[in-house]
Amino acid sequence: MQWTTLMKKEMLQFWRNKQIIWVPLVMAILAVMDPITYYFLPEILELSGGLPEGAVFEIPELTANDSFLLGVESLNFMGVMLLLLISMGAIAAERKSGVAEMMYTKPIHPFSYMMSKWLALLIVAAVALFTALAFNWYYTNVLYGELAFFVMLKTFGFYMVWLMFIVAVAIFFNAFLSKPGLVFASAAGVIFVMNLIDTFLGHKLSYFPNRLTSHLEEMLYSQKVPGELYMTAGVILITVCVLLGGSTVIFKNKKI
Repeated sequence: MQWTTLMKKEMLQFWRNKQIIWVPLVMAILAVMDPITYYFLPEILELSGGLPEGAVFEIPELTANDSFLLGVESLNFMGVMLLLLISMGAIAAERKSGVAEMMYTKPIHPFSYMMSKWLALLIVAAVALFTALAFNWYYTNVLYGELAFFVMLKTFGFYMVWLMFIVAVAIFFNAFLSKPGLVFASAAGVIFVMNLIDTFLGHKLSYFPNRLTSHLEEMLYSQKVPGELYMTAGVILITVCVLLGGSTVIFKNKKI
């Protein structure tokens, strides 16, 4: 009952500030922007004045898999940053306003409090991701060719594991930082460092969390789920459990 009450409170807040509506819409725009722009690029160039006389610009033809992957990759940066933005004040803002201090005077278990925050954000992330991928899948089928709906569902399932990690990182920093801006900077810094590690050492770290997108690309082109994708998802889930457990312990012992 305690956890259910907290979840209702969180979801009501997301409804009142309309994040449950505008976050999916923004994610959908991000997911379809590149595929649509690429398809109409010749017309865009023509309207902008065209190419200099004698210049030749050949645009490679995209397949349905290429188009869908463009949308997924668009979410890797802007989508993640958007998710961090709505997560940065999950606890830090309540600590700053004094709401978190009130929690210590109530018989509320820290784990219930932390999990309600994480799961509420995860619901918003799931709605946003499904909306974004559904729009991307639709426009891919209209503009580039047929892509099975089941492929979109598999991509949604595995990419949600990555978003679970992103929200868990934000919750972890929320547990002991009192300024939302600092939470965002810290979480974004962690993601940036992980991207650097993936860039330079990703070929040696097959199960590194950031390799998830690369394994999703392999899944799209091979039409089967590679073993590395399962292992990477498993590593991410274990890391999420560690982050949430650490967040609960820190929040329980952290003085407001």
